[in-house]
Amino acid sequence: MNVSTAQPFQLVYSLFAHEYLGHLFTAHVVQLGPRGQLTLQHQTVSSKNAAEFADGLEDDDYELIKLCDELQQEAVIKEFWPRKITTAEFFLKIYHPEKGDKPLQEAVSRYVQTRLGRLLA
Repeated sequence: MNVSTAQPFQLVYSLFAHEYLGHLFTAHVVQLGPRGQLTLQHQTVSSKNAAEFADGLEDDDYELIKLCDELQQEAVIKEFWPRKITTAEFFLKIYHPEKGDKPLQEAVSRYVQTRLGRLLA
């Protein structure tokens, strides 16, 4: 559901648990109702569409949105796997209990933790 920029909206961050990457954040804009309450109308915000919501965003929001983008599983895979691979294949191969790549798991964990640290600072 798209949020109208002609009506009031608010930027909110959602925390979710990823099976392999741990707790991650996503950025959303939520339409505000007539009394300023949050409604169910929402839209994911990324660096690609943040400019549409420029009137309701501050300078810090753009950096936080960028960090949320870098924490998305597709961005993590792109950072650590140069070849084309599906999301499921990547995580099953890297995090396999017996044949998983422990050094790569640690590198991914450091990457995620660094960005989470910057996001929460």
